[in-house]
Amino acid sequence: MKKQLAFFTVFSFLLVSTGVGAQTIVLDGVPIGLTNPKEGHFTNLEATTQITLGAETITNFSGLDDDKVKVSSGDTADFLETQIVGGTGVTVNSDGSQITISAPPANVEDSTDGVEVTFAGLGEYDPGTGVVPALDLNGTNLVVNQANPTVTVGGISSTVLASSDNPQQVIVRVPQGLSTGNYKLKVKNANGFSEGLIPLNQTFFDGSAWNEATASADWSARIYHRSVIYDNKMWVMGGTDGVDKNDVWYSSDGITWTLATANAAWSARTNPTLLVYNNKMWVIGGYDGVNKNDVWSSTDGITWTQATGSAGWSARSIHTSVVFDDGSGEKMWVLGGLGSSNKNDVWSSTDGVAWTQTTASASWSVRIFHSSVVYDNKMWVIGGTNNGSHKGDVWYSSDGISWAEATANAPWVTRYGHSLLVYNNKMWIFGGHDGVRKNDVWSSTDGITWVQATAGAAWVARLNHTSLVFNKKIWVIGGSISSGGGYDNDVWHTSN
Repeated sequence: MKKQLAFFTVFSFLLVSTGVGAQTIVLDGVPIGLTNPKEGHFTNLEATTQITLGAETITNFSGLDDDKVKVSSGDTADFLETQIVGGTGVTVNSDGSQITISAPPANVEDSTDGVEVTFAGLGEYDPGTGVVPALDLNGTNLVVNQANPTVTVGGISSTVLASSDNPQQVIVRVPQGLSTGNYKLKVKNANGFSEGLIPLNQTFFDGSAWNEATASADWSARIYHRSVIYDNKMWVMGGTDGVDKNDVWYSSDGITWTLATANAAWSARTNPTLLVYNNKMWVIGGYDGVNKNDVWSSTDGITWTQATGSAGWSARSIHTSVVFDDGSGEKMWVLGGLGSSNKNDVWSSTDGVAWTQTTASASWSVRIFHSSVVYDNKMWVIGGTNNGSHKGDVWYSSDGISWAEATANAPWVTRYGHSLLVYNNKMWIFGGHDGVRKNDVWSSTDGITWVQATAGAAWVARLNHTSLVFNKKIWVIGGSISSGGGYDNDVWHTSN
């Protein structure tokens, strides 16, 4: 189960009262309540007004500011009328059935009396992992340069992780121990404070529900392609639709795809690797009729620069690559693959030109069509195949030299041609081939214990597809859907 912090703009006030004479609160002419949370920006309302809000379903205000505690479910409807007090420039009117709060005049500015937060970004966490995310507060007159504000959520202090003046931004750690309910967010420094309510709602993410973004993307149906997230877009490039490709496509929604170039400077090829490193996209190796050990980079997908035509590692394809910091800085890594024979060597580079061999023979056996990812400050190598011997093992390393086996036989059955990524503090495996094409989905927090999200996702069973995390969704892109040469160019994403 995942709990999602639906962070509306800070000034979100909720009221639902039961019984005869229930009142409605209106902000700027718009009624608000549990079924209609107000998303608004009310300058200084929070800094100049004492407001008590509540209903029997709002239970998480206890222990907060004593002068702004919750209204209990036993309080009558008209109790609210006496508890809402207008501050400077704020008027409060009531006709017995509706309470109206007006915003202050334009000449009242936060810079003189407070901190104004205009947006609180989405935060998600899974209590079962003990990992909590950061909450990104973007606002006006945060006066960060004068004094970093203190931030509390539900009365619990939040650690300020980073702050900046341009853009005005404060990033804080979301407190642990929050359950479903409505919480007060307070941002305060020497110049004043801003506060509002954050609804914390339960949602579920288990990898079982999927929506199709498009059944036929603008790029041709293909396999052996590669995908990456760069410049806030999804990119698809290379592979084969029966003819090897070196086209480059991008999309911001998975539906509409734009052709960056039909013919990149690197040769048309299958099974390269694709990374984002040092603010560039990198294409590494692959097969264009012969195995390659060239390395290319681009900042726009159109113009590509060759870092080297002959890297230190032997020419290969069907390898994996990751970006990982082994303690001496971030590097690009190449792991295993197919050269003159199948490999289990490990190489790294800081520039794509000079490559260092970390090990000539890792503890995991030689293989191709495996998958790799960075998770829990380690590199992972999972599954694959070698001369018809399919793998179900899981390995990890913190330095690329010493490798430990998490499990020799994961429950998802030996397979190759699957995709692998990290989402919601877990590793996820999608599809692949274990004798038949698969459309199952599995996740793990440790590489040892794996939980099956679904044995049959909505997308057709496949292998040699790609998967990405983009806009807080998991995406599955293209691949081989039948043994008769059936390739696909469909695009799917999780819906929960």
